[in-house]
Amino acid sequence: MSTPILPELANALERRTLALFVGADLPRGISGVPSRGDIARELARHHGLDESLPLAEVAQRIGQAGNRWTFTAFIRDSLDGAAPQPFHRRLVALVQQHGREECSLQCGGGSGASRRRKTWRGNPTSSQRSY
Repeated sequence: MSTPILPELANALERRTLALFVGADLPRGISGVPSRGDIARELARHHGLDESLPLAEVAQRIGQAGNRWTFTAFIRDSLDGAAPQPFHRRLVALVQQHGREECSLQCGGGSGASRRRKTWRGNPTSSQRSY
């Protein structure tokens, strides 16, 4: 099933002026991984903290209690086995189909050094397309 493209989007794509921004916290059904909120609630529940706290606050409280590696292991285990979903494959196909020569992926929820940015020029290789 295809989704109709609005004329303005189609024109911008054709003119190569379209910028697609995909933010964090896509629903698990799309991304294949739990959202920050899901991770925060589960981690807070596991450590007897208020489940309404944001992930950064939960992480800080766990770290202050001397459990930094417990937090790291929990995050790793929560994301373990994650694989590219159809949504990710569609993004790669969109890039390939429209011959984009530069693509950037920016990861991380913060600013500055806590963000990682990956840029490639030309057709991304299969290793660059893996997640």
